[in-house]
Parts: sequence; structure tokens; C-alpha cells
Amino acid sequence: QPGRRYHVNQLVVPSPLITGMMNLKPGVKIIPDDFVVTPDAVHWLRSRLYRKHTEPPTQCYYLPRRQAHMRHLLNEDEVDELLKGYNFTYLQPEQMSLAEKQTVFSQAKVIMHLGGSGSMNMLFAPPSTTFISSSTLVNADSTWTNDMMRFSDQQLIEVQAIPDLSNKTT
Repeated sequence: QPGRRYHVNQLVVPSPLITGMMNLKPGVKIIPDDFVVTPDAVHWLRSRLYRKHTEPPTQCYYLPRRQAHMRHLLNEDEVDELLKGYNFTYLQPEQMSLAEKQTVFSQAKVIMHLGGSGSMNMLFAPPSTTFISSSTLVNADSTWTNDMMRFSDQQLIEVQAIPDLSNKTT
């Protein structure tokens, strides 16, 4: 409540994972260099979320964007078929519990995703995991994702897609 004071024995204030210089001037575009990932925050999160296995990771996962509101692949069915040939398993992390994500992604050797929040699953994946990210944009998302993976000793391979300018589904 406004104006009310509280006495606490211990106050935990999290460090920001990503800090950014928000430029609120009209007409000035925010660029990837405006954001900085905090390495300590990435290490702290991974120390609590990543479950290490004794055996090396062997699984290849594909995180589609069929349920997303934007940035869909026009040929996603073709991509699905191609990736099945390489033993990729189709996952929908938005339908998984935290415990399921920890178990599944801790076994990931390769994760292919199409940008967006799917990249945050790197927090559950081993340091040796390779992420393949495809996007029509090189934006702040790809820059901070790259930094987060670098701090976790993970590799990021970015594939630039050609946008379909005829509609907003790419």
C-alpha cells in the first residue's frame, strides 16, 4: 500500500539479466548495442536451473513457432520434414513445465529455434549445446542471446532468413 512501511529480515533484489539504454527520443531506433547482458546474472540463473547429467548430451531438438503470434516460417512443414531426417525432435516448450524443460534440455546436443523466447531454454542446456537460430531480423534479441550463450560456453549459429514482405507471418 502506498505510504506504508515494511520491516524485513532479508531483502533479495535480483540483478537485471539484461540492461539497456532505452532511447525514448521519437524517431531514434533502438539498436542491438543498446543492450548489455550481465554475465553474473546468467551464471546465477544457470547454477539454479541447469541439471548436469553424467552421460554426454545426444538429443537434437527443434522449437517451432506455430503457436506464436508472429514470425512464422512460410515453409515450416518442409523444415519439419528435413529436420526429422536428421533425428530432430519437435518440442513445444511453452507447453512444458519447468521440471520437464530442465530434464529435456539438459540432454540437448543441438537446439534449433526461430528466435524469440525459445532461446531462453539455453539456461537448461549443457555448455556444449549448439543453438541454431533462424530469424529475418538481426536485432537486440540475437545480440543478447549470443552474449548469454557465450557466457555459458554454448555455441550460437545464426541463419539469416529472407523476410516475406507481402504479409507479417515471416
